[in-house]
Amino acid sequence: MVRSAGAAALLVLVSACGGGGDSGTSNANVNLPSDAVAMETAARVGMKSAVARMTAYESALLFALDPGSTLTPGIVVADDVSPGAAPFSVTFAGDLDSGFDAMAQTHIAGRSTFAADPATSFTSVTGQMAVDITVLGGMMSVYHADLDFAVGASERTVSGIGVLQNPLNGNKSTMTVDPAKPLRIVAATGSTANACGYVIDGDFRLVVVGPLGTYASTWRFLPGSPLTTVDTATHTDTAGVVTAMPAIDVDLRCNPATATINDWAGVYQQIWGCLPRELGSARLALTVKDATTVTINDEDPPGSGNGNIYEAAIVGGSARALRGFFVTGPVGFRYREDFNWTLSADGTKFTQTSRYVYQDGPLIGTGGNCFARAVRE
Repeated sequence: MVRSAGAAALLVLVSACGGGGDSGTSNANVNLPSDAVAMETAARVGMKSAVARMTAYESALLFALDPGSTLTPGIVVADDVSPGAAPFSVTFAGDLDSGFDAMAQTHIAGRSTFAADPATSFTSVTGQMAVDITVLGGMMSVYHADLDFAVGASERTVSGIGVLQNPLNGNKSTMTVDPAKPLRIVAATGSTANACGYVIDGDFRLVVVGPLGTYASTWRFLPGSPLTTVDTATHTDTAGVVTAMPAIDVDLRCNPATATINDWAGVYQQIWGCLPRELGSARLALTVKDATTVTINDEDPPGSGNGNIYEAAIVGGSARALRGFFVTGPVGFRYREDFNWTLSADGTKFTQTSRYVYQDGPLIGTGGNCFARAVRE
């Protein structure tokens, strides 16, 4: 990835079937009602799948705030001209391509405010949005969320309420994050992560109502712990009998037992964007260096002969998450970019979030955020 010298949340946690791999400790061997265990298990599996989608939705939202992206042709971004709107405020609305769930349609609408002109600088953006997901050609609504979000140089925060109606099992799930205590999300930099290549800090409340009763629980993410604690959980059966359930620890990372560094080997076509606003593409050839590291040959743009070779290594204890950096740019505008990549469950694509900082020249110490999606050739 390169840029000109002048030179972006757990935003949507939507449950889905599957998720891959071990979804964590279960209460199946505890003397609990079978309906309680079944609802707890479904919640764990769905949440693991949701966390795996986190980075894709984050990248998709940032692409939406970068007009002209070929990944968000259905999003219309316009200056917010409503009375009292702050400088550098925009509205956005349209259908979002997250890179997942091709059979589902995701519609977003909201407004956001940048701390500075996103055409020339980026430190943060805050906003609110409504998210609606439909299936069967837009005929069936399965998810709605109203969210507050903030994206800064090194962290993201999110709060709000999301409601999922699962058409397969009849469950209605409501997830609530207290606006006074938003979830804080940062890219993993070391050996521990609790959500793929990310570290989440905070709690949310999950209530599931369905044919098997009501399952309510609190999910607690702690930095430094690879596991998420689920506690204050209860199951209320259809007769109104309440069962208190023991606390459990759940592994929500993207770490199926079969995953290895070899899953990354291949050639990918990448589309990237940055805030301050900039767009581009690259062809990335990944080869395995050793059990934890890949070597990347980055040609940006494809066919240009403008290449850069660098490395990325497993981060956060999961072979499906990599972290690396590269240094590039002309003298006086050289920058270092640190990135995190998350590989999809089927190994056909990965998403990226990154931060670049100029190392010399008139822009030294400043930089921006980038995001990307890469698809295997």
